[in-house]
Amino acid sequence: MPRIKHKTDEEVLDEVLPAILVAGVDRITLREMGAVAGLSASTLLQRFGSRIELIEAALDRSTDRLERELAEALPTGPDPREALARWLADLTGPLANRELLVGSFQVLARDILIEARNRRARHHLDLVRRRISAGLAAMGLAPATAARRASLVEAHWHGLVIQWAVHGQGTLADWVHDGLLVLLDQLGHD
Repeated sequence: MPRIKHKTDEEVLDEVLPAILVAGVDRITLREMGAVAGLSASTLLQRFGSRIELIEAALDRSTDRLERELAEALPTGPDPREALARWLADLTGPLANRELLVGSFQVLARDILIEARNRRARHHLDLVRRRISAGLAAMGLAPATAARRASLVEAHWHGLVIQWAVHGQGTLADWVHDGLLVLLDQLGHD
């Protein structure tokens, strides 16, 4: 008689992703992922094929979630500058602590070095840059100027994440939000 699956694959992937980020892609074991998901290592092998296939599936699920978030409309409100800063700050939500952030750097290394992952990463950054450009245009910048400055905002956003990892205080989202407002204030006055 076949066993009844009590957790979907998606639930397992969502549960193991933070453990993968904290332990590291290269160091996490099937046993550790199984403990987090409440399943045996052999069950994970049956369901996902191998340790690396489980890790890739968890990373792909996270990437798919990010893609859906990027497809959603930018938040609107009376202050487009605030809406853009909040949207970018909210994108850092899954990196709530330094351990998760450090693990995300390992994922970034994979996104740089593995061609299929690199294509997706470039696509996501293009989506982010277009969203930033739209947000800058909503602030009153001419579309051509907004498009040129979107790269600057994107670079500042990434820099703020690294800055917080090294010496930031408070939450990452607040650090990014407040740092972006400083830059957006300057861009809105140019």
